[in-house]
Amino acid sequence: MIRDARGDDLATVVELWREFEAEAPEPAWRDDEAEVRQRELERAIGTDIVLLAEQDARPVGLAVADTKGERVGFLHILYVRPSARQLGVAAALVRATVDRLRAQGRDMLELEVVASNERARSVCERWGFEPAEITLAADIDTLVERLMSNEGRREDQHSVTKDLSASHLGLRFAEIADLPALSDVFRRASLSNEGDRASLLAHPDALEFSARAVDEGRVRVAAIENRIVGFATMVVTDQSGELDDLFVDPDCRRRGIATALVLDALDRAADQQLTRIEVTANPHALAFYESVGFVSDGMRQTRFGPGNRMHINVPPSSRSG
Repeated sequence: MIRDARGDDLATVVELWREFEAEAPEPAWRDDEAEVRQRELERAIGTDIVLLAEQDARPVGLAVADTKGERVGFLHILYVRPSARQLGVAAALVRATVDRLRAQGRDMLELEVVASNERARSVCERWGFEPAEITLAADIDTLVERLMSNEGRREDQHSVTKDLSASHLGLRFAEIADLPALSDVFRRASLSNEGDRASLLAHPDALEFSARAVDEGRVRVAAIENRIVGFATMVVTDQSGELDDLFVDPDCRRRGIATALVLDALDRAADQQLTRIEVTANPHALAFYESVGFVSDGMRQTRFGPGNRMHINVPPSSRSG
């Protein structure tokens, strides 16, 4: 049974909340706000949405939510005791929360999940939740050290990267002889994003670059003085192209190479009378694709997590002749 918490349920609500905090603790660096959170719970009962799930008159679950703006409800706490899990209690709490939010005119529900809580993330994604924001944190001392290290690394690379202007960048089709260089860029670029590294290392096959696309003439490389610094792979399907790969040597980023490869892909798409190019963007690449003109078509689940499905239209003037 799901019911609204009453004033005399405060002790039960606090007990469930403490179990929730113990099982999914806040990051260690955050201040202990237990007393503040408890006072907020006291105020929430009778004001916001505070729901208890019961089985045989025993409390087994808790949901706490409030509203943000005109459209959004925010689910602060969703907790089910281990003895009552896998019985649909969490789903029932969410449904009851949604019913109350709908009655208040809200049509969106947001929640936060600690990054390490993979089980909760998996359940929420199965229900239809999609990533909307990503909160990043860094120890300040480590951050300063890395920033200084990056400045030094850029100086070390100056002789290689100082001339990465469009006039020095060459674009051509990949050849079989390029495979070692392509494989190296593919692996280092893939592992350069810390959010993907653990999953990729756990699946070594995902770090192997196939020669098939090169054989089929679908890979375009960006090179400077015969050094391959990036590449893009496109598959043509019907009237559109699918950008399968877009990788840039981590040592040569932010020099316009990825943009040049996208523009080159648009030129090739125009030559083939295609109407658009599509891509499934990792969250860390979303800002880049938006900056070059791709627009979102929604989320799609990939082997290693959610990706943003996007497209860019090939200009009609380019296709006409």
